[in-house]
Amino acid sequence: MSQHHSLTINVKDQCAIDAGYWQECVEEDQTPYRLVSSPHTTMYRQVLSYLEETTRNEKIPPKSQLHFGEVAIAALSGWLDLMRADQPHFRKLVKAAVQLLPSPSRSSTERRTTSASGRLASLIPPKEDAF
Repeated sequence: MSQHHSLTINVKDQCAIDAGYWQECVEEDQTPYRLVSSPHTTMYRQVLSYLEETTRNEKIPPKSQLHFGEVAIAALSGWLDLMRADQPHFRKLVKAAVQLLPSPSRSSTERRTTSASGRLASLIPPKEDAF
């Protein structure tokens, strides 16, 4: 049996995500390949657990302290489900994600846009691209 090699994503010094493992295998015709297997716990669930653990003793921020950029980070369907199920917990985790996780790189269009309404407008496709 071949050896398993772990895959890890270092998000921050305090947060390493298990991304599964890989192993070298050989086809019947002796063609080598690498088989990648997913982690036991989804990476999304690992990040959510990290945010929950690090914010366990923090206060829930008021709705007025959540900015558009913070809410945009939470636009994934799992986050939206959490938002519908538990508003106070959702607000706490959004604030933690903004503070604790690295920001995605921004496109040149986003860097030129400074106002919140401009950032929102940059997410809407031009009419010729609309379905």
